[in-house]
Formats: sequence, structure tokens, C-alpha cells
Amino acid sequence: MPFAIAGVQMMVPALHSNLIEMLHRIDLVMIRFPWTQMIVFSELAQCGPVPNQPVTLPGPEETSLQAAAAKHGIWLI
Repeated sequence: MPFAIAGVQMMVPALHSNLIEMLHRIDLVMIRFPWTQMIVFSELAQCGPVPNQPVTLPGPEETSLQAAAAKHGIWLI
């Protein structure tokens, strides 16, 4: 059986967190392609290329992304 993967390309501003936009994109992918089993973002998607906005793990960003993955029953990278 095929495994459906969606790669998300999005603008990654460096001045603020992109978490809300990532969560929105996850919802859009699942509306448009409900058979998707994995969604992949770039490694800089959440906080951008500026190192002054690090994400603490575990933390609220990780929890939000985990909840989105669980909601849709997908793998999220």
C-alpha cells in the first residue's frame, strides 16, 4: 500500500514564531489531501533562521504540534 507524504514549503519569517501558520498548513493539507499520512516541514519552519528564538523541548510548541498530529492521525516531521 502506498504511503502518502506531503512536503510543506512556506515562507519562514525570522521575526516571529511560525507555529500558528504551521498548524494552519497542517489543517489545509488534511482538508485538501485527507489520505496524507506524513507531513514534512523544513527544519527552520517553526522559528526561522535566527538563533535568538530557540524552542525549548519539551515545550508548548512541541505540544501543539503533537496535538495536531494526533488530531489528524499523521506523522509530523
